[in-house]
Amino acid sequence: MEVKSYIHDPIHGHIFLTPVERWVVDTLEFQRLRFIRQNSLLHYVFPGAFHTRFAHSLGVCHVAHRISKQLIHWVNEPEIYYPMQVYRLACLLHDVGHGA
Repeated sequence: MEVKSYIHDPIHGHIFLTPVERWVVDTLEFQRLRFIRQNSLLHYVFPGAFHTRFAHSLGVCHVAHRISKQLIHWVNEPEIYYPMQVYRLACLLHDVGHGA
């Protein structure tokens, strides 16, 4: 997978994105996740628990990629890149259908 850009996350550090993933993140449908809270009203009780579905989706993509790399570390075939890209996109987009 070709990596062109990254997003810095306070928890995961640098989250690297492929050009296709960057294009998806830049869409309006994905950007609206910045305004939907992951934990609803929890930040009233715990002020540090202010997480958005945007940050959550990026973190899921990153962690899922790390896990899958450990599971298939022995596979070094070019045909694994397409399934890996589809898997990362599925992880990235898993919250797009959520409402407020």
